[in-house]
Amino acid sequence: VATAAFISFFVGDDFSDGVIRNKIIAGRSRSTIYLSNLICGWSACLLLYIITIAVTVMIGINIFENDVTMRDFFTFLTLGMFTCLAFGSIFSMLTMLIGNKSTSVMFCMGLSFIMLFLCLHTNQVLVQQQYKDGVLNPHFADGIKRLVYEFLHDMNPFGQIAQLSDMTCLNEIRWICFDIFWIIIAAGFGNSLFLKRDIR
Repeated sequence: VATAAFISFFVGDDFSDGVIRNKIIAGRSRSTIYLSNLICGWSACLLLYIITIAVTVMIGINIFENDVTMRDFFTFLTLGMFTCLAFGSIFSMLTMLIGNKSTSVMFCMGLSFIMLFLCLHTNQVLVQQQYKDGVLNPHFADGIKRLVYEFLHDMNPFGQIAQLSDMTCLNEIRWICFDIFWIIIAAGFGNSLFLKRDIR
């Protein structure tokens, strides 16, 4: 949610102040402008993530019992970085395509909360136990239904964050593939649309 607000506000501010238009008038290519903002979005997300991890480690290591191996720590740290790139890709692309600061902030924040609520729903289904007190749980999802929920949970960066917070991972390869998918969509599809849009 913080990255949605941060990226949409600051990139949208460039549109509102005419910075993007001036860069184009000055001869900068649209692809260069788009990709530089995309990289800034990635950097902002990674910076917020690293700060969060650093503060958590400094506080937690002195207060709580440390039962996390270094391998697990670096595995989930890396997965989290891919998730940050996915967040940066989605919100940077939307902001660059919308242009207007207030509209992009509203749209990115709205999408952020939609993804959050979708994550809460998929997570609630996936954490259900098959049996409760020896009785089959009617809310337990198995078979194709469970595969669909796992697919949606991994595709949603908020679903990835839910897994990070619990130090679990449904499928590492699928997780990374979805993040790469969001990066490609932002860099390729988003850039091609930005080349065609009217910038005032």
